[in-house]
Amino acid sequence: MTSLSAVYGVQSSVHFFMFVVMTIMFLGCLAELRVVQSTSVFFVPLLLADMLMLLVQGFAYTIAGTGMHTAAQWLVFRLVLCLSFIAYYAVLSLFVHYILDYIALKTRVQWMLAHCTVPVCALFAVAWCVSCFNNMFFDVQTMRMNSGVLYCLSQIGGYFVAGMTVYIIVRYHRALGLFDSFIFMLFVAAPLLAAVLRIWIPAFSVQLALSLSILVLYNFIHIKQTQLLQKQEVQLSQNRIAIMLSQIRPHFIFNALNSIYALCNKHDTETAKNAISEFSLYRSEERRVG
Repeated sequence: MTSLSAVYGVQSSVHFFMFVVMTIMFLGCLAELRVVQSTSVFFVPLLLADMLMLLVQGFAYTIAGTGMHTAAQWLVFRLVLCLSFIAYYAVLSLFVHYILDYIALKTRVQWMLAHCTVPVCALFAVAWCVSCFNNMFFDVQTMRMNSGVLYCLSQIGGYFVAGMTVYIIVRYHRALGLFDSFIFMLFVAAPLLAAVLRIWIPAFSVQLALSLSILVLYNFIHIKQTQLLQKQEVQLSQNRIAIMLSQIRPHFIFNALNSIYALCNKHDTETAKNAISEFSLYRSEERRVG
């Protein structure tokens, strides 16, 4: 029992530490938003869901380590687990939306691929919440998964999102490129690797693996996406200016020529010559810049 409590203590400490790391990254994203308006609409919600998942999972391990002796303590423990599962499936769905949002910068995408993960993740989040009270998928008191058909059913939601992620990466691999495809594939590979590593490192959970993959995602993908969005925003502004100038220029030329014509009618030859010279310089400068 003491050994199990020690494992729970290590797990809670690691999850709380990772929560602090993700919080610092979240604050960095907020500071970035004040300077750069162009950023993914899905990355910040993805971070928030991941932070919530780590926080409540850390509390769950803390409660499990101290032990539950009353019905109220068991109720709190079950509710904390429910919140953890909801945050977990929110992370999965938001990630699929994020990867498509990133690919959309380079080519057209089918958003239905991401939208179909929402009902699947919602269904399994509810199913896992129910399991916290009836032990359908796992035994809350022993914190062990049930074997057999129910165990296979409990994994369908996660594997569905993993399969959808792999399909998206394969389908849009040309738009992503080799390096970006590898980084996004880590989101699928990391939890699978975590399931194996838990045999030797009990403190290493699937939640930690997802958080580490998001950390890698921020450093190699999110910053690049922000830069691409900035370039698109600058290009859009330049196009708008060009369109505005193209609409103004004919009116300006007409007014300038009309003014020169009026000077000629007044026999103000010197002023007319200066106006023609300045107009000629304007036209030559315009051709050089354009």
